[in-house]
Amino acid sequence: SQRLEALAGAGALRRSRHRDHLRKRLHDGQRDGPQKPRLEGLAREPREGQQKGARESLPDAAKQRQSLAAYCKAGKLKQAARLLTEMIATDQLLLPDHFAVLILHCHKQRLWAQVRHWMDRALESQAALPATLFNCAVTACCKLEDLEGAHRLITRMNDCALKPDRDACTHLLICQAVKGLPYQDVVQTMDAQGLAPEITTYNALVKNYCRKGNLRNAEGLVADMREKGLRPDATTQKHLLKSYCANGEMDRAEKLLQQAFAARQELLPVHFGFL
Repeated sequence: SQRLEALAGAGALRRSRHRDHLRKRLHDGQRDGPQKPRLEGLAREPREGQQKGARESLPDAAKQRQSLAAYCKAGKLKQAARLLTEMIATDQLLLPDHFAVLILHCHKQRLWAQVRHWMDRALESQAALPATLFNCAVTACCKLEDLEGAHRLITRMNDCALKPDRDACTHLLICQAVKGLPYQDVVQTMDAQGLAPEITTYNALVKNYCRKGNLRNAEGLVADMREKGLRPDATTQKHLLKSYCANGEMDRAEKLLQQAFAARQELLPVHFGFL
């Protein structure tokens, strides 16, 4: 009971202080004169040059973009695809960012078929697409071994005064090697795209030719490397030795090792392990 009386007294003290505070504010207001009317809840007139109702129509495209980004971030790809499909079906305002959200997310998740699908829809919308989306789509077509689709996209990029990056061009060259095209065509494509010769690009091509058992094209690439001033490294030797031994070409494998010894090239234990 004593505790309840103390709490009641404290409450009465707080209420008394609050009343005193209100009286002081009222007294100060009367002394300073009439206050300005509050504008809360009153409709403001639109500014000059601003249409009435533009405030409601502007954020629609931005909201849709935020919704697509939120779905992709949460891993809800089906909901994002459904939303973009509804936007296309209802002829809503479509921006490159709407397609970029889905294409970049699918590219990050290595969903190559989805990347190609949404890139086709983006091209149908006649939107001005950035080079990043084209590069993602070229990579997706190469991963799906759709060489014609990759060439078609690069042609579209050239028409739009865009240039594919090195990663997309490298995937295009690898796709050509996987499809079994002669190494002369691969080198011609490399020169046409203006790629500077690099040992990593040649090693990737030699690796894919060797995987397919296409030793003649692999050796042709190695010869082209030497013509352009590049020296085959340990990775190049590894791919060739592995392919020689897998195809029963032991004489050629031994000859390659002897040449590497004579040229004092770097050799790894795995090179001897194949033999």
